[in-house]
Amino acid sequence: MNNSKFWTNDLPVGYYDKIFTGENKNSLSNGWHTLTFRKVAPFLIANKKHLDFACGPGTFIGNYKKGTSLGVDISEEQINYAKAKYGNRSDFQTLKNFKFEDHENEFDVITVIGLLEFINSEEKNNLINNLYTICKPGGKVIFTTPNYSISFKVLQYVANKLFPVSYEGQVITKYNSNNIKKDFSDTKFSIYSVKKILNFAVFLSIVNTSLAFSLESKIEKITKNNLGNLFLVEFTK
Repeated sequence: MNNSKFWTNDLPVGYYDKIFTGENKNSLSNGWHTLTFRKVAPFLIANKKHLDFACGPGTFIGNYKKGTSLGVDISEEQINYAKAKYGNRSDFQTLKNFKFEDHENEFDVITVIGLLEFINSEEKNNLINNLYTICKPGGKVIFTTPNYSISFKVLQYVANKLFPVSYEGQVITKYNSNNIKKDFSDTKFSIYSVKKILNFAVFLSIVNTSLAFSLESKIEKITKNNLGNLFLVEFTK
C-alpha cells in the first residue's frame, strides 16, 4: 500500500472506534459509519467464520459479529487497541502475521470496509486474488468504497476541512458509476454485483441519526438502490 505510513503512523489509534462510540451520536461521521456497518452486518452468519480485512480498531466485529470473527489490519497500534477493547469477543492480528496460504478455503464471509479507494489497481487485483484463495466455495466477499459522485465530492471536501483527520492526498482510486463494474468484471469469482447505499438522507445524521436511518431505507426502496454515496460490491465464490 503506497500510503501505508498514513495508516500505521498518522491515523490516531482508535480513531474510527471513537467516532462510532462517541458521545455525539447526531453527527455525519457517526451516521456514516453506523449506517455502513448496518448495511454490511446482514452478510454475517451465525456459526460461520468471518474475516474483517483492514479492520482498523475492530469496531465492526466488536459490535456486529455473529459467528467466529478474525480482524486483520496493517497497523499494529490499531490491532493492539482492538485486542484491548474487543479481544474478549474476537481475535485480531496484524497483516504481517497473516499468511493467506495458511487460510485456504477457510472463511464463509470476508468484509473489506473502506479500503479500495486507498490502493491502486495492481494492489486491488492482488487483494481480490488472495481473498478468493481464502474464501470458501459458495462464500462471499463484501467491499465498500465511496461513489465519487458530485455529492460525495462535496462531502469529502467539507470533511477534509472540518474533521481532525484529512484524507486529502491519501485517496488513490476513485470509483464511480462509469468505472466500478468494469474494474471488477475480470476476477476468479463466479458472481458479483454492485449496488449503491447511503443516499442523501445520511446527511440528516447531523440533526438526528434515527431519522436519517429511517429515511435512508425509504429512499432506497423507492429508488431501488440507484442513489448512494457508497458502493457495496458483493462477490460470491
